[in-house]
Amino acid sequence: MKRIVIEAITPEQARLPAYSVMGCGDWWRENGTLNIRVVGDDLDEEGFLIALHELVEERLCAIAGVPQQEVDDFDAQFCGDGEPGDDIAAPYREQHRKAMIIEHLMAVFMGIKGYGRIE
Repeated sequence: MKRIVIEAITPEQARLPAYSVMGCGDWWRENGTLNIRVVGDDLDEEGFLIALHELVEERLCAIAGVPQQEVDDFDAQFCGDGEPGDDIAAPYREQHRKAMIIEHLMAVFMGIKGYGRIE
């Protein structure tokens, strides 16, 4: 990988319909570039945390040999509750869950109370 591009996008710019929800993240590799997108207005604190999650998840998937296409295919067909990566059948569940730990730990370090809590 030669570079990493991280950007905030609108829902209409999402690569797959499954990734078009506000606060959703996406990653893919293309021509030596790791692309990370976060659906949102800005890469504010929450956008940063989502991008961090995607960065960690991609790297762990690469190390474990989980192909990007398997992640995309699973996410595209997912129709359960919550995030696709939390589903027991997700081919990248372990990598997603570890990325969640890093994301939430970083939120604590940043002083964000209640991050990720559904009210």
